[in-house]
Amino acid sequence: MLITHRLQLDTPRPVALALGTFDGLHLGHRAVIDQVLQGDFIPAVLTFDGHPRQVLEHKQPPLLQTAADKYALLEEWGVKAVFSLDFASIRDLSPEDFLHMLCTRLPVGRLCCGFNFRFGRNGAGDADFLKAYGAEKGIEIKAVPPVEAGGLPISSSRIRNLLIEGKTEEAVSLLGHPFFFTLEVVGGDQRGRTIGFPTINQILPDGLLQPRFGVYASRTRINGRYYPSVTNVGLRPTFRADRALSETHIIGYAGDLYGRRLRVELLHFLRDETKFGSLEELKNAISRDLHHSLYYIYPGK
Repeated sequence: MLITHRLQLDTPRPVALALGTFDGLHLGHRAVIDQVLQGDFIPAVLTFDGHPRQVLEHKQPPLLQTAADKYALLEEWGVKAVFSLDFASIRDLSPEDFLHMLCTRLPVGRLCCGFNFRFGRNGAGDADFLKAYGAEKGIEIKAVPPVEAGGLPISSSRIRNLLIEGKTEEAVSLLGHPFFFTLEVVGGDQRGRTIGFPTINQILPDGLLQPRFGVYASRTRINGRYYPSVTNVGLRPTFRADRALSETHIIGYAGDLYGRRLRVELLHFLRDETKFGSLEELKNAISRDLHHSLYYIYPGK
């Protein structure tokens, strides 16, 4: 079971601790996490509530994942504990004091980070500082070089831009997994049901990245099984929603899902949102979207 929000482990077994914000858990992050999964350590992650830029710059980039989705994916990868710190509470610690705080509260045997990880007051600590500290204290240090794609380092900001542009497949290739959200299914106007295409409705929370508004080939996980689906993300111009929604028609599933928290994964951008002049036009467009989605998910069938 994943332990979260506790900076204390009651065990003599040493911890391998990955340090970072880890927004999106892309392939660069995965390279860091892989370092804590090796050897006879408890694999753990130290991250932050929110985003450090909210404290440092009073603005936060839209997040690629909710905290709950981040923890769920880390658990799927094999991480056994996540410790989440309030960044504002430690921002003024010197690099030495920050590391002393960690190593007095946890039996740290290995510290892992990316090549550009900074910590301590004014970002004074870096990978070289960690290596010197580790040599003095007998702690293994693993600083992972950049993971590149197309000659450029993979980064959360690069992935955000791709998703906003609708370049979903390219973003997925950098993430190493689909862009997804796990959100509660809420009640809607049930208009889709009246035209033969019932949907689950999920409200995108404030702070979560809103990908390019439009229709996506997707898949939806229900009780551990994935179903092909088609998802509209946006403001429903035909019916004028007042906030961003995700509406997903799940192919091959019938059942009441209200109140469930379901994972929807966006795989491929199909088209922009369109305002239709009639329900018949909308119905025909959804039929085409379903065909295109199935063709993308099951090519050649």
